[in-house]
Amino acid sequence: MADPIIKLEDVTKTYRSKKTLLKGADQTVVALNKVSLEIARGDIFGLVGQSVAGRQPPED
Repeated sequence: MADPIIKLEDVTKTYRSKKTLLKGADQTVVALNKVSLEIARGDIFGLVGQSVAGRQPPED
């Protein structure tokens, strides 16, 4: 396999959900948990996930 153009190792991303009347206190949500992947030149990669109204797009 050729050298990857993107390589991620053990990536974890969490965020805090805001306190609401129905959900109660702030909660930590784990979006990624130790994800690793490599994408080589010419590979096709798709990112599919749940669409939630009012959410922000992925950030750094």
